[in-house]
Amino acid sequence: MKKITSLLLVIMLLITFEGDVFANEQHETQNIKNLIVNFFVDYENAFANNDQEFKLMNKYFTDNNETDMEVNKRIINTVLNRRILLATKHKLQEINKTQDFTFNTIEIRDDVAYVNVTIDKKFNYNVTPDIETLIRDTYDIVLEKNKNFKIRSIDGFICLLIESELEFLDLDINNVDNLNEYNTILEQEVNKMSVEDKEDTPYSRLEPLNVSNFVSVSSTYNREGAVAYARTHARNPNPKYFNFETIGGDCTNFVSQCLYEGGGISQHVGASHTDHNWFYISSGNRSSSWTSAHLLYNYLSSSNSRINAIQIPKLSLQIGDIIQFLPTHREWGHSVIVTGRAYHNEVGMDYLITQRSVSLERARVDMFLSQHDYVIGNLPTVYWGIYGNK
Repeated sequence: MKKITSLLLVIMLLITFEGDVFANEQHETQNIKNLIVNFFVDYENAFANNDQEFKLMNKYFTDNNETDMEVNKRIINTVLNRRILLATKHKLQEINKTQDFTFNTIEIRDDVAYVNVTIDKKFNYNVTPDIETLIRDTYDIVLEKNKNFKIRSIDGFICLLIESELEFLDLDINNVDNLNEYNTILEQEVNKMSVEDKEDTPYSRLEPLNVSNFVSVSSTYNREGAVAYARTHARNPNPKYFNFETIGGDCTNFVSQCLYEGGGISQHVGASHTDHNWFYISSGNRSSSWTSAHLLYNYLSSSNSRINAIQIPKLSLQIGDIIQFLPTHREWGHSVIVTGRAYHNEVGMDYLITQRSVSLERARVDMFLSQHDYVIGNLPTVYWGIYGNK
């Protein structure tokens, strides 16, 4: 009897211990979530208050001053600084803002935690209060525990445009002094920008285009349909298509879908994996121009193209048109679709763009082009007017 009683006592102690461990893990997990949510709330507050230094950032990070952590913090400052400079220049405010957090994974190993979180941000610009802008970003966060968990590093802030500008300037993203130099140049360049019409690049330095002839020749492009498709599927992928995020990015695949599925542009079927045609049957049977920004540019530029597209000045853009960012030092680039236009008395015309940046984890719906454009280096931006099938 004593043996049975002792055994039952041991079992009860084990259950109690395991319950305490589970409760402690749940408590730690909730603390980590709260820390991350509060960090991003304060980050957005810093943007709203033009706090370029993000004065509250240090309270969320561990106390050590290792170089890689200081670089990480300076990257966050750099992205924030760029947002503030451009929003101030164009007199744009983000109002009615909400952030929804999806914690995809939280893994705690001893005193280190690894978190993957997706943030869906919704807001209205002050100049388009009737249009809801949606932004999705996903971050990988490492936290360390001393007494409590604090942030060690965050990966996910940097974007293609900043990377391109840093490379144009031959600056190292992993060097604090280089990042400081980039911020100084950035401020100088933003102050020199004309908000009415940024100087055109060689790709778009064309005479104003009378598009009426193109529109009358073909009515095969459904602009509203392309825009509706873009807004629906930027964050909710069409299962008919493979997601190319792990092999170069999904931006041009997404734009091609908008033209075909929403806009009614006919596919140009032919040999796969070339830029001589434009089609998608499967991930293995498709043209390279369907998924590559640079090769879509080649296709639209060629006499072989069956899409009635022409490079136009920025101010001639309409909804459903395509914008491509093509860094001069690389063959790859980025493609987005115009989903709206807005005119602000103080700053002139601006365009709403929708995109899938690298993947579904970096999506933008109805974001102003002025907040997502090159500032440094006059890197080429191509504006494509789309007018249907040839």
